Amino acid sequence: MDFKSSSKGRIAKEQTRLIDFAQQQGVALKIEQDTRGARELIGNFHVPPTIGFSDLWILPPLGVKEGETQGTLEVHENGFRYSTIRSDKRVDITFGNIKHAILQTA
Repeated sequence: MDFKSSSKGRIAKEQTRLIDFAQQQGVALKIEQDTRGARELIGNFHVPPTIGFSDLWILPPLGVKEGETQGTLEVHENGFRYSTIRSDKRVDITFGNIKHAILQTA
């Protein structure tokens, strides 16, 4: 196909905008597909788990301005739960959503 226009700059900007939009839609679709299989954690949350780690930090921080937030990591039947010491913020990670794990010692 061949298109001709007196405003080549406008067409180039429009093409760039359309390409960026298509890439953003592709990324959004991939994120949706990745999280579609996510399930809720299975476990009894009223009883402390037998396997867990305390005094851990999660990065990036959970919306805290001063930086890292200390908390505990609990192992449940189908994933992990990280909660801050004050238990006001939680992150649930199912085993199906883990691709890589990195252990960084202090």
